[in-house]
Amino acid sequence: VIKEWREPRYQDFEARTLWNLFNAFTTVLGTQAEANPQRYAGTTMALQGLIGQAAGLEREPVAALAV
Repeated sequence: VIKEWREPRYQDFEARTLWNLFNAFTTVLGTQAEANPQRYAGTTMALQGLIGQAAGLEREPVAALAV
């Protein structure tokens, strides 16, 4: 994730925003999306909750699915 954050594969993700931090995680987790879509969905929902809290949104983070 750190490498993807520092050197994004896609030019659109070069800005240092929380959205692009989320993109760095989901890019790295891409193989998980194919191998275990249910786990990927739970992981990205939990991550979105954490990043949302960092952005000042009031929603509680979603617990990751135990798969």
